[in-house]
Formats: sequence, C-alpha cells, structure tokens
Amino acid sequence: MVMSIANNVQSVNAQRSLSKAQGKLSESMGKLSSGTRITRAADDVAGLGMSEKLRGEVKGLNQAARNGENAISMIQTAEGALEEVHGMLQRMRELAVQGSNDTLDDTDREFINVELKQLREQINNVSTSTEFNGKKLANGNLESTLTATTSTTELGMATANAGVVAIDVSNAAANTTFTFTDTATGLQLATGGVNEEIADADVTIGVDGQKTITWATHGVSVSFASALGETGANIAAALNAKTVVTGAANASATFHTGADKGQTIAVDFKNVEINAGAGDARMQQVDTGLTAFEGGTATRLEAEDLIEDLDAAIEFISETRAGYGAAQNRLESAVSNLKQTSENLTGAESRIRDVDVAEESSNMAKAQVLQQAAVSVLAQANQQPNLALKLLA
Repeated sequence: MVMSIANNVQSVNAQRSLSKAQGKLSESMGKLSSGTRITRAADDVAGLGMSEKLRGEVKGLNQAARNGENAISMIQTAEGALEEVHGMLQRMRELAVQGSNDTLDDTDREFINVELKQLREQINNVSTSTEFNGKKLANGNLESTLTATTSTTELGMATANAGVVAIDVSNAAANTTFTFTDTATGLQLATGGVNEEIADADVTIGVDGQKTITWATHGVSVSFASALGETGANIAAALNAKTVVTGAANASATFHTGADKGQTIAVDFKNVEINAGAGDARMQQVDTGLTAFEGGTATRLEAEDLIEDLDAAIEFISETRAGYGAAQNRLESAVSNLKQTSENLTGAESRIRDVDVAEESSNMAKAQVLQQAAVSVLAQANQQPNLALKLLA
C-alpha cells in the first residue's frame, strides 16, 4: 500500500465503520427506550400499517365496551323504576280486591279510592321523572322535553290585543294532536276523545298581563300575553279549532357496541304512564277503570272490573321488565366479548409492534463494542501519516 499523507484511507474507513456502529447503537437505544420495534415507518412498512389498524380496532373495542357498560346502567335505571311501578300496581290490585267485597259499602270504597288516586299519581310521576343523563326513560319518548311542530309555535290569534307567547308540551304525549274548542263556558282542549276545559274567567288577561294556562290532563301549557287586556271568551274564540301538535315519539335507544359502523343494539323504553291518551293500551285501560271507579259512587262491580284491568297492566310491566332484563344480559355478553377481543388484538399488535428486549439488548451491546473498536481503530489510523515524517528525518 502506498504511504500517503494527502488521503488517509484507513481513517476514512474507520470513520465509516464508526458512523455505522453509532447508527446501530442509536437505533437500538431508540427501540429499547420506546419499547417498540417499529419506531419509524422504515423499520417495517407492512408491520406499521397492520399494527396501526389493530390499534384503531382495539381503541374502538375499548370505547364500545364503555358504551355497553353505560347502556347497562341506563337500562338498570329504567328497570329499577319499573320495579317500583310493579309494587304500586300490586297494591292497587290488592285494594281493588278489597273493594270487590260486599262487607264494604260504597262509602268505604271511596276511602279505597283515595289511595288509588295517590298511587296513580305516583306511577305517573315515575313516568315523567325517571331520567338518565337528561333522557326520560319511562314516558315513551326519551326526551327531557318534547318540541312542537311549526304549526304550534306559529299558533295565531284573531284578536289584536292578545297573543300566544309560549307553548310547553314537555309533559304531553308525543306525536299527538290537541285541538282547541271554544265552548259556551270556556276553552277546551281535546285529543283522543279526552276533553279538558278551562273556564273563560281563568283565561282572561289583564292590561299588560301575561298568563299561563295548563291543561293538566294533557300536559299542555299555553302562555298568553296582552298589552291592553282581553277577555277569556275572545281568546277562546280566537283559538277555536286551532291545534297543538307534538313531535314524534323517540322511544328507542341505539347503543353502539362494536368497533365498526353499524354494530349497534337497540332497546325500546316503554311509556308506563296511566293515561287515556298515551302509552300502552293496557295502561290506558287502567285509566278507564280508575275513572269509572272514581266517578260518582264507587261500586263493587267497578272494583271487580278494575282487578282485570290491573292484571293486564301488571302483565305489561312484567313484559317490559323482561325486555330490559334480556337487553341487559345481551349487553353484558357483548361487553365481555368486546373485552376479550380487545385483549386478543392487543396481544397481536404487541407481537408486531413491541420490541424484543432480550434481542435488542444484545444488538445494543454488539453496537457498543463495535463503536468502541471503531474509535480505537480511528485513533490509530489518524496516527499513520506521522510515520511519513520518519522518512523525511
């Protein structure tokens, strides 16, 4: 080999080896410090793409499992409320059986009727007040408030002195049309053959006044305002034949229980209200039976009829609770499967992405030895040009 001082080939070769050893050492340290075999796309192009898809799937599965657990909590809330409704219906049936016995007279049955009324009101209270995160679970619409159609909010009045400023249908039945009727004595609101009237005197508005009228049976409230004042008769005439229309019911909740689109479970939440104008037909029949028992003098035969009505209502609540129980069991199975699948996919992603610490530690040790050797050789190679000086001495 030619002895040269212009180009130190041995030094250049040692520098290249040192740079390569340092690159390997840096790569090994990066993998060990991050815990992953693939720290950049260049490490494993196909493996990176596959592992990222698996990561997305695992995150989706974990969130779906949380969705399912929240759904279970929602169903448990609804089912717990219906457990109380069940108890109240059973008590009402017990009272009806008691009222069917001729050891009681009609006056005694009126005392029974007092408790029946309270139980009915409490069942309806459960229907309107049972919520999960603001969603109603027992009134058949899953909304904390119902909205009315455009025709409701634009409800006009012929009189120039008064107008409708607000309509509240949050306690009304969904997907229902209520019609105003001007009667000889007041303003009537009707739907499904059920009429409720507010006397003209109660609708009258004073100067610069505002008044809210509530048809409690229907759950509809209308707020009127007037600068000059207006008689109830004129307001009733202006609203005659006009309607209030509530939005469509939304009684089905859809729970997303999978990592991908369309993987859902739907659960229907029933209306358990005792109301002639809304809910299941069996609960409406209880309303009819209670109304008959309350009307005038409560009789033994009316009490007997009420037993049959309550049997049907208890059956309806049992069916509803059974549906909730079945949905809860299905969701629990779905959540268990989601967690198991997530575990398996996490293992698959780990085998692709995670670093083998033992192997990479060996690679790092090898790179460190090569780095040290390259440094030592480079130091000696840099001394080679000094040998040429001895020839010039």
